[in-house]
Amino acid sequence: LACRVCQQLLNALWAGLAEPSPVAVRQRLDEGCTASVRRDLFLEGWHVTTDGCDGAGTTTSDGATWCFLQERAPEAVRRPELAEEYDPAKDALLLA
Repeated sequence: LACRVCQQLLNALWAGLAEPSPVAVRQRLDEGCTASVRRDLFLEGWHVTTDGCDGAGTTTSDGATWCFLQERAPEAVRRPELAEEYDPAKDALLLA
């Protein structure tokens, strides 16, 4: 799943730049990983789940299939304070 997460973060990075320059990329990266994950993943409805994978994703040793999906009406958009609860040290993606 890590490659899919990185791919989405890079897509958001490029889409969010007013101009694609080394300076603009550096400024965006200097905001840090936590800010990027909150803004570009959580607030856009991306999450890791076992629901709705339809066979796509990564199968774990217990047989569960995990995938990276985007909700159409994410809870973090309805309740933005949820994105503030993000803690990289406890994130399952970081721990994996």
